[in-house]
Amino acid sequence: MIVGSGETSKAAFAQPGPTTTAADVAEGVWRAVHDTTGRLRFPAGPDAVALANAQG
Repeated sequence: MIVGSGETSKAAFAQPGPTTTAADVAEGVWRAVHDTTGRLRFPAGPDAVALANAQG
């Protein structure tokens, strides 16, 4: 059987990776409001944390 990009996309939707929840966003906002270090980026959720770590 030959699997095309359509089948690959269906598989990705069937097993999504980590996602951000409303609680993750609320925690990120809380951290941003109470931060005193001058930090500008606050990734919220495991997918955003993974992306931020990948970007360096």
